[in-house]
Parts: sequence; C-alpha cells; structure tokens
Amino acid sequence: MNGLPKDEPKVIRFHWRGLTSFLVTLGFLILTVTGIVLYIAPPGRVAHWTDWRIAGLDKEQWSAIHMTSGVLFVIAACIHLVFNWRVFWHYIAASGHLHLKREMVVSLAIAVVLIVGTLLEIPPFGTITQISDKARAYWEARSDPAPYPHAEISTLTEFAQRIGIPAETLQARLKDLGADANDPTQTWGSMADQLGLTPGELIEKAHVSVPAARGGMGSGGGSGIGRQTLREACFTQGSDIRQVIKALEKKGLTVSEDESIRAIAEKAGLRPMEILELIRTTGNTQEKANPSP
Repeated sequence: MNGLPKDEPKVIRFHWRGLTSFLVTLGFLILTVTGIVLYIAPPGRVAHWTDWRIAGLDKEQWSAIHMTSGVLFVIAACIHLVFNWRVFWHYIAASGHLHLKREMVVSLAIAVVLIVGTLLEIPPFGTITQISDKARAYWEARSDPAPYPHAEISTLTEFAQRIGIPAETLQARLKDLGADANDPTQTWGSMADQLGLTPGELIEKAHVSVPAARGGMGSGGGSGIGRQTLREACFTQGSDIRQVIKALEKKGLTVSEDESIRAIAEKAGLRPMEILELIRTTGNTQEKANPSP
C-alpha cells in the first residue's frame, strides 16, 4: 500500500468559455426583462410626475439597468465570437475564398425586412410600435398631467411663477403640510419626496390650482406623435374627433380614426406636428366650453 503513488489533487480550472456563455445568457435575459418594462413604460414626463415604478424601481433605474446590461451583453458577445472565431469564419469562407451561404443571405434579408418594415410601419412591425404607443397613452390617460413639462424639477420660486401664485403663499402651504420649504431654491419634486408623495399628489394636498395641461404641444407630447392614430391624438388633445375629421375633409383629406398622424401628414404635405396643431385648435372641447373673453 505504501509503495503506491498517492493520487495527485485535481486542479479545478476556470473555464472562460463557460463564463462567457453564462454572461451572454444573463445579459440576454436582463435585456429582455428591462426591454419589456421600458416597452410599456409611460413617457418620462408622466413617469417623473407620478413617480411611476415597477418592482420598486423608477423608469430611470430601469433604463440604467438596460443600458449597462446591454454593454455587458455586447462585451460578452464579442468575447464569445473570439472564442468561436474559427467556426464563425468557416460559415463565411472556405478554402480561402469568401462565399455566401444560404443562412447568411437569409439572415441579412430578415434584418433588412425588419428595418424597412419598422420605418414604413408595415404590419407586424408597425403594430409593435403601436402597442407601445397605446401603453404610453394608457398611463397618460389615467394620471393627472403636470402643469408644464418637467415641473417636478422646477424650484419653488419658478413653480409658483409658472402656476400664477406668490412664492410665499406656496411655501406657507407646504409648511402647513410639514415640509421644510424655507429654501425657495428647493424643487417641487424634493418637496414631494419629503412628504412621501408624488409631485402630482402634492398639488392636491397643497390645494394648488394649476392651468390645465395639454397632452401635446405644451406638455412635451410631441414625442412619437407620428405613430399615434388620429383617435389617440384627439384623445390626448381633448378634441372632438368628428370635428377634426370634418376640418381635414375641408382640406381635401379623407382620413380614418385609426390612421396614423404621420400618414395623414404625408397626404397633406405637412409635418406631423402641424397636424397635431390642427387637432389641438380644431374641435377642442375645453376651449369651446371655456372661450377666451
């Protein structure tokens, strides 16, 4: 027994290929989850004003995770390609000559169709963006809009000026709620954080009367307006869609409620924002109910 050689301890090697494969997989999973969340997330102005969160994380945090995991995925994918370069190159070249395999041609064709279909909004690619727009419109419809874009980052002095009340009155109301509002350079959002409220909820608690915000030009709603349908645009602008359609017909345009703003603009030879302005000023039920003196 003593003359037999002892078993040498096994050396556990670190497998870099395995690490890379796991990183690619984890990066893909994280990108998938964060991508879905951001796909249905409301616009930034709504997310910030309502303190929108999923799983305790706000939109900025989800975006940060999405970007950093994207970097991780790209780096891991590049390393994975290095490890498998000989196999990959074999798909591209053989016997020292380049050649296009059917798989490569098909993959390039799919990529081109995806890009062109998305830009032209051809179903089902256009449908994907429309679903995201509808999800954003849902969040906007169920929340009270900010009085103006990014009001939550305004100082108390600026906020008071924009809504038309003395800064001292605003500070006094905030103090009555228990907030430390002595410094007028503090932001409206920081006041809401002190009280455990969203910026929108703080307006109600402080009994602040603010001008009605519009869902488009004034409140930064132009983002993605081209993909909105006429029905969605009229809804966010508070306009009567029947009157808007009549106004467009007078301009020689035949449109449907489900037609996109971009398509209508192309028919009219205008920009989407010009169509949005027409919608805002035509058939606006709020303006007709409260005409200017």
